Amino acid sequence: MNRFLSGRRAVLLGALAAGLLLAPAVHAQQRQTATIVKAVPAVPQQLDLQTRYEGEASAYVANEQASTLLQVAAEKLKGNGCLESPRVQTDLRGNLAESWGYTADGKALEFKLRKGVKSAAGNEMTSADVKWSLDRALKQASIVRFLAFDVNSFREDPIEAVDPYTVRVHLKTPTIFDFIAFTWVQTQIYDMKTVQKNSAADDPLGLAFLGKNSADFGPWQLSTPANFTPGSRLTVTPNPNFWDAARRGNAGRLVVLGLYDSSIRSQLLRSGESDFSAVLPLQEYAALASDKSVKLDTCVGNIRDTLLLNYLDERLAKPKVREAISLAIDREAIVKGVFRGFGKPAQTGIHADYGIEGMNKYIKHDVARAKQLMAEAGHPNGFTVKFVVSGSRPGAHAEQEAVFIADQLKQIGINMEIEMVGSGTAFSDRFFKGDYQAMLYSESPAFPDPFYSLSLMNYGKSFQNSYKYKNDKYDELVNEGLHLPAANTARRQQILVELMNIMAENPPQVYLVDTVIPLARSLKVTGWENQGQTNGNITAYKLNKR
Repeated sequence: MNRFLSGRRAVLLGALAAGLLLAPAVHAQQRQTATIVKAVPAVPQQLDLQTRYEGEASAYVANEQASTLLQVAAEKLKGNGCLESPRVQTDLRGNLAESWGYTADGKALEFKLRKGVKSAAGNEMTSADVKWSLDRALKQASIVRFLAFDVNSFREDPIEAVDPYTVRVHLKTPTIFDFIAFTWVQTQIYDMKTVQKNSAADDPLGLAFLGKNSADFGPWQLSTPANFTPGSRLTVTPNPNFWDAARRGNAGRLVVLGLYDSSIRSQLLRSGESDFSAVLPLQEYAALASDKSVKLDTCVGNIRDTLLLNYLDERLAKPKVREAISLAIDREAIVKGVFRGFGKPAQTGIHADYGIEGMNKYIKHDVARAKQLMAEAGHPNGFTVKFVVSGSRPGAHAEQEAVFIADQLKQIGINMEIEMVGSGTAFSDRFFKGDYQAMLYSESPAFPDPFYSLSLMNYGKSFQNSYKYKNDKYDELVNEGLHLPAANTARRQQILVELMNIMAENPPQVYLVDTVIPLARSLKVTGWENQGQTNGNITAYKLNKR
């Protein structure tokens, strides 16, 4: 199993060696000596995550930057965040912020910053850096605006630097997501002085500089732009001034390799040449379960494979057509034939791992009823749909899953023409632009709460609603749920039941499989933890490698 085709292996090892050779030497007195290698489907085309977030490609490097005010307290959770989802209000830890809470009047969040936190350039972080960075995030990142003004209820122009080490975020009203929003990677804090020093007068936000350089207060530095090859490789070394040096691991460099071919990622892990290989074929994870050379965990994540149907296509906008497509899909067959035990058929509009009782289990398999609905919708003979698919998301199993779906929909006359998109960045761009008729995707919520999940893609104002679903009653109920106190369990339950009834009558997406996250890693490395819901992606700066 450790053999490569010789040419492909040579190219791969050449890329890996280049990543190591380009990294600057670590000072002899520093204890960081190991090299950590992550093999992932794609590396982003640029590094300014606030200006351009490239989906999964960005996620694989985003948590490594670790320059946010707060983080998920993974150490409090089972399996360091693998076996238990964080509670959005309580399972947090301070990162660049030493403490956090509401002001006495409840009208603002208040963060007390750690003193002495420095960037790789040696500049100390102050509230000026935080305000500049968060103002930049609100300007540049649609996800951050969605979190601030739709999921939460921040006031317009909410960020205030109170004194050099105190920042306030002003609210209209509190929500349960107020603080966990500041674990999201696009709220990262930049070293304002370094950015401005390296930016032109006509580029005050440093778009050009941050696209290929680092300037933050996290554990790593990109010491030269030559250590970043867009789309294929990123090599970073320790920030010598990192505030949490006592708890960081022994990595002298981190190499993130973007390798679309999942078989290469798998071989790298088995041969010991990578320490973590992401998004492998599900049959490979099943085989790795008995492989003593690696460690395989099955993690929670509230992630779902889903079929998106673009409402700008008048055929797919018909509720009867969407319901017919859903009824024609045999999810049990997909789980058995594709998922190898790493998922279960979707039954409702909410992932089963949330454990919500009393839901309308409206997702069924009934081909006869599906044919009847197609006829009632005016399409008794079906039609042809272009079906966009990528191994970058939902994963290496995507093509096989798409073939299952296409075969099953032939029963009701729908011909799915599968278009495979190799580039993760190109696929993400197609999604956000709504450039598809149908797309195989995954719903991957950053925060594990049913109302956040329901708002993430189907809510009319959501940045991810690229398929243009619109239901005013749905939006009204989701908005109420987002702003309910977590303690109001009775009303939360009532709203969720109402939402499931709406989704049964007017399906926003065709939910397919409630997945789990297989995570395969090297036995040579300890100290793994999951930060957020990024498909089992790990953060490397606390790792120790023997």
